[in-house]
Amino acid sequence: MNFSTVAGQEKVKEILRKNILTSRLAHATLLYGKSGVGKLPLAIAAAQYIHCENRNEEDACGKCRACIKQEKLLHPDTHFVLPIFPKKHGSNENLTSDDFIENFRTFFKKNPYLSIQQWLSTLSQENKQLFITINDIRHLQKKAALKPFESHAKVIIIWHIEKITNEAANSFLKFLEEPPPQTFIFLTAEDTTLLLPTILSRCQKIYVPGLYTQEIINYLAQNHEITPAKAAEIAALAQGSLSTAIEIQEVTTQPFSPIFMDWMRICYKGLLVEIDNWAKKMSSESKENQKLFLQFSIQKLREAFTFSILSDNSSPSSFLYLSQEEKKFFENFSKFLNLEKINKMFTTLEQHLYYLSRNANAYMLFYTLSLKLNTILK
Repeated sequence: MNFSTVAGQEKVKEILRKNILTSRLAHATLLYGKSGVGKLPLAIAAAQYIHCENRNEEDACGKCRACIKQEKLLHPDTHFVLPIFPKKHGSNENLTSDDFIENFRTFFKKNPYLSIQQWLSTLSQENKQLFITINDIRHLQKKAALKPFESHAKVIIIWHIEKITNEAANSFLKFLEEPPPQTFIFLTAEDTTLLLPTILSRCQKIYVPGLYTQEIINYLAQNHEITPAKAAEIAALAQGSLSTAIEIQEVTTQPFSPIFMDWMRICYKGLLVEIDNWAKKMSSESKENQKLFLQFSIQKLREAFTFSILSDNSSPSSFLYLSQEEKKFFENFSKFLNLEKINKMFTTLEQHLYYLSRNANAYMLFYTLSLKLNTILK
């Protein structure tokens, strides 16, 4: 994976490239930010840039021997430390990240924005906790003591360093205080408050922000063979996280926008037979799809209100991918909204989203929700 294949994050890429080219890369670099923004892909792209035999000022060549191996996560001078299960099921045998690396390679190639929850589910042990263990740190220290095999430097990538145990953290701190020569360490974290201050103080910290909506739309349209309109729907729900966007894409089976438009028309008219039929249809969807639809509806109400107060030239970017029918709907629908109605609808939708997460009866929930929205809209 080179920098060009990482979605967005141009400022972070520029910092990493500049540090590597000018030989100012810190021994330990911490990439931190919320899930799914590209911390791990950036670390892997930086490793490829370090190892590349023919890199230029912008990126690794992608063609040399080092790049080919790094693309497959097989370069002998790139080492991974992962959150894992410390022991085999029903055994006292200690495990290290090397015991899980084949699984990691497989699933990273499928989804470079793999979240920790998805990683856990791939290991089929949802009821267990993942850790970075003392055994892994000791194993890492042995590997780091060796000279590079093929490259001029070794690269260590520690994914979710905040999962490190206290014992392992103290051992790792000593490793950071006296780093081996020709070694660069990339750490990724979502929650830096879980790390020892002494570890943080020994790292160059780079914040990785959420992705822009357009960057998520482009990635989904290019890599997941979905329409720009559907990608825009998903991006609106993802809140800057590609891992969230990919998870949504995997569970949604149809566009939400037509369903939302029909629902708002039904709510406005307030015909009980139509509300009953719609509630029955929505209650047959999966629980995850029902939650996503309510989240989407909240987002669309926000955009509809925004649309009503902005000119056509400054409309939200997600409207760029709406059909003429959808644009016409939002233009008309926004006329019925004001700040008071929007606030009431937001509150009502968020309450019912909470009730749905608490296993409320789906049919009754969508039926009563529709009646309440009718009252607000009138």
